[in-house]
Amino acid sequence: MLRHICGCLQKNVAKRWPDNEIVKPRVVSGFIFLRLLCPTIVNPRQFNLVQETPQEPACRTLKLVANSLIKLANLVEVGAKEIYMEAVGPFIIDNRQRMVAYLNDLAVSASTALLPLSTSVSGIATAEV
Repeated sequence: MLRHICGCLQKNVAKRWPDNEIVKPRVVSGFIFLRLLCPTIVNPRQFNLVQETPQEPACRTLKLVANSLIKLANLVEVGAKEIYMEAVGPFIIDNRQRMVAYLNDLAVSASTALLPLSTSVSGIATAEV
């Protein structure tokens, strides 16, 4: 179902911006990371992952992890105003293409997203055609 939603998102933005290839992985990253994963990382208690709110040092670490993931998922580099983030800059640059591939793989076309999934050689689930 998640693949179907991501495929529909990519299909719709491709219609609106057919010449902009970067918008397709970004719409998926916005949905997956900004709406689902990063809020869970920042506030694990709200999502019943922990029983008590983490203490302040752990909260800061979780916010930095979420911010790093958002930067990577949005395919943007660390800005000059974010000196505290410069240590993750090389990681974001080195993994940008892997993130694009992951987001595009996650968003199989809407027509094949509802087909049964099989596991490929790499271990990633793929749609059987």
